[in-house]
Amino acid sequence: MASARYHGTDYDEQRDRPRLDTAQRRVEYAATRWDRNGGWFTHDALATFLRLREGTVERLVRYLRDPQHGGYTVEKRHVAGGLHEYRVRRPDPSGQGEFGW
Repeated sequence: MASARYHGTDYDEQRDRPRLDTAQRRVEYAATRWDRNGGWFTHDALATFLRLREGTVERLVRYLRDPQHGGYTVEKRHVAGGLHEYRVRRPDPSGQGEFGW
């Protein structure tokens, strides 16, 4: 049975989950610390820093929004052409948002 944690037509739980769990922890750690140092990053910059494929980083940053991957807020802004930057924010434990409502 496939895990709800990761998905895809070629996903194999036994083969892929250990590798993806490790990569997910690395992306989560780096993206949340990047936020402390100014915040915005491109998928390419994070991929280069972590020595992972850009497509893998793109997918794993997107997964950070899911509750089982932390429920982070992933902000996106346009830079130029097709280039975007991202910033990952930790979820608000109160559930009330930035202004307390």
